[in-house]
Amino acid sequence: MTYSKIQKTYCTVLCDWPDSIEVQINDDLKDQIRKARNILKYNSFIRSVSLDVPEDFVNPDDFNILYDACPFEIERIVVFDVYAKYALQSKYSEMITAKYDFTHLIEHPVIKELREEEAAFLKQFDEPEEH
Repeated sequence: MTYSKIQKTYCTVLCDWPDSIEVQINDDLKDQIRKARNILKYNSFIRSVSLDVPEDFVNPDDFNILYDACPFEIERIVVFDVYAKYALQSKYSEMITAKYDFTHLIEHPVIKELREEEAAFLKQFDEPEEH
């Protein structure tokens, strides 16, 4: 299985989860996130969509580290706007939470398009001028 590293983007003071973890993004999850983004696109009154976390999402070693740092039973994937985050919450308190961003692993189509346009724009300055 291929795992990619994602960084912690939010954490409460009481939470001691690691700064980065490794996750696996499978095709089913990509499809769910694409559908969630379509829901958000066509329903402006919906601010976010929560998805169930696949069983093999978090690297087993990192899952154990997360659990040892602060036992939790609530984990979900939250999709809002262009962002997709893995959210954790302690079973003891909503005050003990963390979020890990993996937006870069499943780019929003708009962001991807903007990056391609920017790359094409910058490329024209790299090409030598003909005399």
